[in-house]
Amino acid sequence: MTPTTETTLLVYPDAAFEENPEGSKEFGREANRFLAHFQLDPATCTYRFPTGVEFQSRAPGVLAAIEARKDLRTLVVLSHGWDKGIQPGFSLRSAPELAQTLAAHSTPDLTVVLYCCHTAEGAVPTGLTAPGGDGGFADTLRDDLCLAGCVNCRVYGHDLKGHTTKNPRVRVFEGTGARQGGQGGQWLIEPGTPIFKRWNELLHAEDSTLHFDFPFLTNEELLSQLRE
Repeated sequence: MTPTTETTLLVYPDAAFEENPEGSKEFGREANRFLAHFQLDPATCTYRFPTGVEFQSRAPGVLAAIEARKDLRTLVVLSHGWDKGIQPGFSLRSAPELAQTLAAHSTPDLTVVLYCCHTAEGAVPTGLTAPGGDGGFADTLRDDLCLAGCVNCRVYGHDLKGHTTKNPRVRVFEGTGARQGGQGGQWLIEPGTPIFKRWNELLHAEDSTLHFDFPFLTNEELLSQLRE
């Protein structure tokens, strides 16, 4: 389903981070492009978390922004990330609180797009070859969302460092339809396959919006675009 102002929340760093020599303007730029692409009202569906406070002090504002919404279907986070957390103040330990708050204010088919590096990083489960990212932040958040009632959720994340929205190494962690989570996530487009090159090219194409659209496309719709 295409994001709407009523059903979407974007979370990204405050303006102070953009002016900091160690900060980045890219998160804000991409957030504005996402908003413009889907014609969303920034006054209603954005929250810019403070970067000048301790890591754990950033999370309460994010939770309050979620609690102020109703029937969320899409949460988009544009920030730094790593395998065990994201810049807005959440770690593996606090992921359950984020999931519980989201579940109380969203639909069971919530889509979470982590435009954050390394959040889909993690182990390949024992005895399996395809899924990876087990135990990473995106995987943990999917598991916690299922436990909290968002049993048909999807969580997207990047497994390596790259551009916040155009990183081609995307894994998707899908809800299991039950309150029990899963093991790892699947590649959206598997690296090393013939179609991966086309995927990477389209993500970086000047006139393409695929980097914003892909979380809201079916597999058939995505593959159709890649084969054009």
